[in-house]
Amino acid sequence: VFGTEKTRGVLVWHIKNRRVIPITDESIPLKLPSGIVNKVFVAKDNAVWVLSDNVVSIIDPSFKRISSYTPKDPVNGKPYSLFFDICENGESYWLGSYGSGLLRLDKNGIVSEAINTSRGLSNDAVYQVYSLPGDRMIVTSNNGISVIDLRQQLVNRYYQTDGLHGNAFEEVSGCMEDGRIYVGGLNGFTVIEPARLTTNYAAPRVYITGAEMKGEKKRADTNNLHLQYLEVPVWAEQTSLFFSAIDYTNPGQVSFAYR
Repeated sequence: VFGTEKTRGVLVWHIKNRRVIPITDESIPLKLPSGIVNKVFVAKDNAVWVLSDNVVSIIDPSFKRISSYTPKDPVNGKPYSLFFDICENGESYWLGSYGSGLLRLDKNGIVSEAINTSRGLSNDAVYQVYSLPGDRMIVTSNNGISVIDLRQQLVNRYYQTDGLHGNAFEEVSGCMEDGRIYVGGLNGFTVIEPARLTTNYAAPRVYITGAEMKGEKKRADTNNLHLQYLEVPVWAEQTSLFFSAIDYTNPGQVSFAYR
């Protein structure tokens, strides 16, 4: 099955009898709701998923029936759009939406979960999705790569500063072969070895590296790394604390919370 992006639907090539049958938005009896095809995906049950801009279609393995639907936000009912890739992980399907992040679907196409920038994704403009052993996924986007650990609900983000060829990737510009993932975009491509991507599940320890207190006529500071408490004098008009956390797995993405 071949997908055509320019309103020609899909082409079904019967290899043995040397026939090509088009399935378009005008064909009979099988008909697609849209002739624009961004991705063709064959699931484990041999059903063929066809992703278009605004609709997802599933062709039965026997090629006798097509079911189509538009994934919607389970909270507000608004439709999602621009579907560029999909993968299968366990009993769920993960659909990449350009602008809405990663959507979790069941076999009936119902959206039950969305992973986006508010949950740690590098960018909501998703291009490609790769399923990895151990309930992990790699997602390419318009700004960096995200490695998602579904079991631990963790997302690690990687950018050009971490070794990627660049931050901008593209649709249908990658593949998985011999345990490696090849993904491309502007100015080149990146080779990923998923087996070497490790996740640090322990939060890095925070160290107070210094404190500084300033007043109109006075100033005091300390670099005591073993500082347990700090008594702020009455003359201090401004107090600054300096801190850091050691994490070598993805140091640029360490975030802090304070109150």
